Amino acid sequence: MTKQTISDADAAAQRVTDAKAVVSKLEVKRAELLGKAELITTERRGLAFAAMSTGDESAKVRITELRDEAVAVAADLDSVEIAISTANVKLRDALDRQTRVGDIERAHKIRAHAEMLRRHGRDVDDAARMLGKAFAAMENDMQLLRACGISHPDRDLVRVNLRRSLEVALAGLPLANLTPIPPGQRIPFGDGGLSDGWAKSADRSASILEAGPNSKSEAA
Repeated sequence: MTKQTISDADAAAQRVTDAKAVVSKLEVKRAELLGKAELITTERRGLAFAAMSTGDESAKVRITELRDEAVAVAADLDSVEIAISTANVKLRDALDRQTRVGDIERAHKIRAHAEMLRRHGRDVDDAARMLGKAFAAMENDMQLLRACGISHPDRDLVRVNLRRSLEVALAGLPLANLTPIPPGQRIPFGDGGLSDGWAKSADRSASILEAGPNSKSEAA
């Protein structure tokens, strides 16, 4: 569809160029005929006195020739004016078609962008659901750890850092309107991040339990 649209646009532009060239050529022809008519009128004026006042036969003959030439030029001018009128109609039609092709091309782009917007909207919904599921699973893990006697991490701390993670992910986006987070404050949840640190702390508690009472006293 894109290649066809580009081809249509090029063809429409060429039609406009051709129509303008025809109008321009006819206008040049009209200017030439108007110039010729003016020369005929000037020459007739110069000969009229001699022909009418002195009866100069050569002047009379030339005036007759000029009259015939003037009639021919006038006829040509009428034809050119009609041709120019027709050419201008064709030019307006070509311009209208070019505009129409441009509108169709823009419509195709709008539909393509709208479909991408629709798709990315679904991606946002999917990502939000995945985030919700992941956070619910992480919260369940923390509850299970508490049931095992591991009191950390604090729920408020988790909530704050969850919000911070969202701000880091969305910072810089115009729609989010959030203040960019300094690099030093961008702490992830995953590997090397908060959840990893909390899990390592829980692992140490598990290791102490596995080692037995003596290990607890030594650790103390």
